[in-house]
Amino acid sequence: MDRSDRCYWHRFEIHEYHIMEEFIWTLKGEKADKLECAIRGRGAFRRFKDMVDRMGISQQWYDFQAEYYRKLATQWCREHGLEYAEGSM
Repeated sequence: MDRSDRCYWHRFEIHEYHIMEEFIWTLKGEKADKLECAIRGRGAFRRFKDMVDRMGISQQWYDFQAEYYRKLATQWCREHGLEYAEGSM
């Protein structure tokens, strides 16, 4: 397969805001409450990232995000009759 045959995801197909919400739902108590407030209104992405950093849970967020992307990729491949292989890029 050459480069022109590859399918590339467009940023608009991945809903970053929803991924942040899903991450927040895995948390409990004050952390979840603070992050829910952080993602309201303009600047939500920056406030979320800053708050995650201040809370010391950046690695937890990045791990969650990577796993979420992996699941999206495997689902997309399955829906398009393709086999997903880890580390194939």
